[in-house]
Amino acid sequence: MLTSSEALREEYATASVRFYKPPNLLPAFEVKPPRTPPQIYALENRVPAKLGRGVVYISPIELQIAYKLKLGSDKDVEDAHFLYNALKDFINKEELETWLRRFGVSMRSGGAT
Repeated sequence: MLTSSEALREEYATASVRFYKPPNLLPAFEVKPPRTPPQIYALENRVPAKLGRGVVYISPIELQIAYKLKLGSDKDVEDAHFLYNALKDFINKEELETWLRRFGVSMRSGGAT
């Protein structure tokens, strides 16, 4: 039998919430807690990005590039190289190398090593 705190922990580990504006189902977005080390890292190291007069938070660009290469589709690899070339002056090369190694990918090969 689960205690209430165990039940809450289990619910938190699997729950997600989807938002949309009725009567349209699209656009929609889903919110879920971070469940993997890269997701936790992205949340703890979020980067503010100006959008109009406001700010949105994005995951570190180094993580985005490495993750796109891990996904490996032609489009994802193209996106990773675009991000790298567009933002290379702002990229922490050591952090990028750490994520590339962690995901087992390479910028040179354009995907998995």
